[in-house]
Amino acid sequence: DEARKMFAEKVARYTGLSVDAVMATEAAVYDGQAIITTGLADGMVNAADAIGVMAEAINSNKTGGTMPELSAADAVTQENQRVMGILGCPEARGHEALAQMLAGQPGMSVAQAKSILAAAAPADTTSTADRILALEEAGGRETLAQTLAAMPEMTVEQARTILAASPIAAATSL
Repeated sequence: DEARKMFAEKVARYTGLSVDAVMATEAAVYDGQAIITTGLADGMVNAADAIGVMAEAINSNKTGGTMPELSAADAVTQENQRVMGILGCPEARGHEALAQMLAGQPGMSVAQAKSILAAAAPADTTSTADRILALEEAGGRETLAQTLAAMPEMTVEQARTILAASPIAAATSL
């Protein structure tokens, strides 16, 4: 019933009929003069003339935009200010990759980008090496953990597996 009402409101908006008048048609199908009489159409057109009539209606309804014309230099300056506004805002600190992605989105305003950046989870600034050294499996295997942490291609999961499979270093006393 809600969909029927929405449809009737759309028809009413474009025909000038009241919503009640549209609802009263009970979704009947009308032919020829009957549809004009109900107010659902303004007139009849034969198929051969239909395209021309529609094109004329579309072309007569065109209106100009309200945006001022910018010179190429002004447009470049404005775009630079937008991009730098996003990349340089305080909310971008710690979210540099996200800020670059947002700055690359056409139509993304500085205010919109700031809102998104402010809502983003804080970036994890702990290095892979520090996370390897902090692994529970590194206990008693500190030398091996340091070696693994110094390897550029080493991941935390790889280091965890290697450390867990390695024997714990024997404690030496003096």
